[in-house]
Amino acid sequence: MIDFEEENVFPNNIVTILKTRYELLDASFQGSVFRRPLRTTDPALCVGVFATTWDQEDESVEMGGGHPHGSREGVFQDYNVVTQTFVKDMDEERGLAKSSVLCKHIRATLARDEPLAVALRTLNSSVGGQVEVLASWRLGTQRMYTNELKGSWLYMSTLDLKIQTQTN
Repeated sequence: MIDFEEENVFPNNIVTILKTRYELLDASFQGSVFRRPLRTTDPALCVGVFATTWDQEDESVEMGGGHPHGSREGVFQDYNVVTQTFVKDMDEERGLAKSSVLCKHIRATLARDEPLAVALRTLNSSVGGQVEVLASWRLGTQRMYTNELKGSWLYMSTLDLKIQTQTN
C-alpha cells in the first residue's frame, strides 16, 4: 500500500527541512515561506522551496540487486532543490537592497548553518525495501531577476541546491 501522506521521502524531506529553517531566518524577516514555486501574486516578501529534478549516476547502476533482470536504479541519486526569493517594492533601490540581503541570507543558511547541516546529515528514507541516505550536498547557481510591473519593482532569485543520496 502506498502511503501518500509520507513526508520522509527524498526529495520531500529536504524541502520540509529547508522550509522550517527558512522560517527561522531572522526575527526581522517577516515574510512567508512556501513549499512551491513562487507567484507574482504572493506576499511582497517571501521564499519558496521545491524540488525540480531527479537523476542517477549511470556509472553507479549495479547488476543484480535481487531484481530478476538486474538493478536499473543507480546507487547514487541526484536531486536539485530550488530556493526562490521574491521581493516586491514600489521603491527600486529599497527593493534591490532587500532582495540582495535576502539572497545573501539564503546562501549563508545553505552554506554555513550548522543546525541545517546536522538535520541534512540525518536524512534517510526507506521505500520498497531500499534505504536511501543523504551522501552530500553543494550550492549551485543563484540567478537574480528584476522587473517592473505596474509601478512596483519585482525581484526574484533562484538558487540551486544539489543533493546526492546513496541507496543501500
